[in-house]
Amino acid sequence: MNKYYFTKETEDAIVTYNSSTDFIERNILFNTQIKKPLEKIIEALTNKYSFPYINSGDRRATREDTLSFLVEKLNKYSQEKGKAFSYFTIVARNYLINRNNKEYKHKITLSDLDNINPHKIKDISDSNPINELMDFTEEFFTWMDTKSDAFFVNQGEKDVYKYFRDMFINKEYPDLKKDKMYFIAREELGLESNIKITAVIIPLRKMYKRKYKEYLELGYFNHASSPNKKWTYYRSYRK
Repeated sequence: MNKYYFTKETEDAIVTYNSSTDFIERNILFNTQIKKPLEKIIEALTNKYSFPYINSGDRRATREDTLSFLVEKLNKYSQEKGKAFSYFTIVARNYLINRNNKEYKHKITLSDLDNINPHKIKDISDSNPINELMDFTEEFFTWMDTKSDAFFVNQGEKDVYKYFRDMFINKEYPDLKKDKMYFIAREELGLESNIKITAVIIPLRKMYKRKYKEYLELGYFNHASSPNKKWTYYRSYRK
């Protein structure tokens, strides 16, 4: 997803919008600096992902509803929550997924419902048009966020983790090879080598695979697990 339309100036405008009590100032900020970037996020999501139960109708109405939802959530954002682009992309995507799922549920019959175990995510996902892996990825990084202080030994590694977390969630640079992706990361993070990148990516990839296997076996994401010893092992065994 190209985010050049959503700049640091956009994020600053949202922060100013939230802190202002002047109606005229807020109105100008929204219409000149905030509305268009939010619309572009929504447009990119509805073009990129398959939401067949809402995209088959009036797509413009869907986008307008999503924009209204994001406007309601503007005051929830603060820079402590990360980049505004990532934050509102996730909020918009979750809204669209929930809308699509509700429309889907309206279309299935009672006999279909009898065959679905409500406690098993995998059972629902088998019938759900939204990609199960996308849901798992978001759950995984939500869980990883709670473990970052224990897993990463310094701020540099935390910055690398946050960078690639945002990349994976928003599916940026999806066609780039590893060397090119690492090069871009070094440039944007101001790193001289790949040492900190590999210190994060290699154990992160192994933990991702481990948690996904667990997710498939259990049928849900286990937020209670705390495999600190396993993470230490992954860090020391970099292959």
